[in-house]
Amino acid sequence: MSKAITEKKYYRVGKTFSNTDKDYNGLLNIPFGIWITTQSFEVISSMKWEKAYKLSIPIDGKIIDDSIKNCCIFVYLDEANYDKKEYQQVTWDELMKKQLTN
Repeated sequence: MSKAITEKKYYRVGKTFSNTDKDYNGLLNIPFGIWITTQSFEVISSMKWEKAYKLSIPIDGKIIDDSIKNCCIFVYLDEANYDKKEYQQVTWDELMKKQLTN
């Protein structure tokens, strides 16, 4: 009895979002955290960062697979580093486009 060999594709997430279509308010090439959560973007972006942080997992610099494709992927631009408190949603396609440019 033989078993079928299956393949799974993995991706390394970078630490910046250079070379994307989205401007991120002029912050391209500046490192910032890339996060995922099972919450919707509307829910997570309405929270204070301290609460959102507890419901999210950082993925910048990590190896991922497509199991997170349906999660909410986002960056948080904090006041201390970026002069604002702002969430920006990142699509799976934007994340994958970044992987192809590395």
